[in-house]
Amino acid sequence: MLRSFAARLLAKAATDIYSDTILVDIGLTHLGFYCDFIFKDPITEEELIFLSERMQRIFSENPSITLHEMVPFSASEYLLHHNQPIRSESIKKESGLCQVIQIDQFVDFCLEPILHSNPSGLAWKLIGAKEEYTTFFRKKKESVTRISSLCFPSKDALKENLKHQKTLSKKNHLFLGERLQLFSIVKQAKESFCYMKANGVFLIHYFTSIARDIRKKNGFFEIISPKRIFSKQEAFLAHERYIEIVAKSNQRYFEIGSYFEPKLKDENLFDLSTYTSDLSIVSFPKKELLSELLFALKLIRSILASAPFENYFFELDAGFSLGKEEKICKKAFTELNLPFQEKMIKGNGSYLELSLVVKDISSKPWKLSSIRIEKVDIGYQLTQSLFNSIERFLALFIEHSSGLFPFKMLPEQVRVISISKDCESKAYEVSQQINNAGFRSTVDATDSSLDKKIQSAIKENPCYLVLIGKKEKEEDFITVRASVKNTSKKMSLSELISKMELLKNDGIL
Repeated sequence: MLRSFAARLLAKAATDIYSDTILVDIGLTHLGFYCDFIFKDPITEEELIFLSERMQRIFSENPSITLHEMVPFSASEYLLHHNQPIRSESIKKESGLCQVIQIDQFVDFCLEPILHSNPSGLAWKLIGAKEEYTTFFRKKKESVTRISSLCFPSKDALKENLKHQKTLSKKNHLFLGERLQLFSIVKQAKESFCYMKANGVFLIHYFTSIARDIRKKNGFFEIISPKRIFSKQEAFLAHERYIEIVAKSNQRYFEIGSYFEPKLKDENLFDLSTYTSDLSIVSFPKKELLSELLFALKLIRSILASAPFENYFFELDAGFSLGKEEKICKKAFTELNLPFQEKMIKGNGSYLELSLVVKDISSKPWKLSSIRIEKVDIGYQLTQSLFNSIERFLALFIEHSSGLFPFKMLPEQVRVISISKDCESKAYEVSQQINNAGFRSTVDATDSSLDKKIQSAIKENPCYLVLIGKKEKEEDFITVRASVKNTSKKMSLSELISKMELLKNDGIL
């Protein structure tokens, strides 16, 4: 309610300050809100302070707030009269009575609860303005600016959160991902891009192979749907195979690949426009709903068993009035001892959706896996994704593990450090022997000091550091140090390989 009210304050402030401004959308986030505008001229980050000051002035004047209930046609005309053509088009899709809020001369429609009066102590912080291009109702591209904000019931709560966010900034996936050389977020004037580095690509492929192995071990056939193939001949053959598999009852099939979902949002690992996902589908008679649901949930649980996530739960969302389906879902969760929460029924659809929800370090919930059940002619069709987004799964894994990956997951398991130029050949020889034994190692033969080489390696977190100096070269032993400890030990290379053999299965699945 507070966030929704503050969002309307921002919308009014923007339309007050900037002429010919059109409000496109308003959305609520975990700790705040955002507003999308079409401005006549682009605004800068520096202008956010003027918007915030205008919001404060409107707020302090205790403006008159009126809520109207109208049929969609009347509400649409009312919004159009107040220079909101895009919002006017949106409201035509509503059914029944619509709620329209009026703050002085500003008008907007809303689906969320709105305050009837000015609350005391409301505090916000406008945290960013980002311009992007997207297509709306006008069948042409408009320059849309999203302004994001935090919102709290008091100034003290806002200050406490800003302090907390500063602490978390050294623990979030963006900071740790950069430090571990997994990816980097490149911020430009209008948008941000996630650049995956070699180590990050390794981990994406690691989880992709896990999803593929789980599917194949459990009797799923991998296919490529025709829409993902560009050759006409390949598309024809794929279509024949596709129809052959999909038409069979109880036939399990899946596909894995990259998906593109253009959205108006920040492109970091939690919200990528392009992401990697897996999808499986099976159709079955009504009597098999419980067994198929248990089977699907067990696949998700197998991943959770070795992941570092805590306080996760499943969210049950229904698009139809639940009868026996609700009882069957609850029975499946109870049987597997999985926590779940029910959501309010949305409407008249014919689906049931179960989502695995995991919170990041700021307690914001994210959906990692999903199961969708739809009614079909033969009974039900179950669509499942073990990883809605492998990139998102990786981001949460980074945060929950504090960047300390199990041995099997480490892109670089050993860093071999050459102490001097004379020892480079020996360092490369040791690294080659480690790689030949089935492990992953790299060599640091740069001109940096030994201390800088060690500190650089510790940041990127390989399991072991191997130091090669003159003594190691002449006496045929190596000095080994665990990257998380400050102690070193002399041993033979075969001893190190034996130690790593014991860790070989230390990792997710």
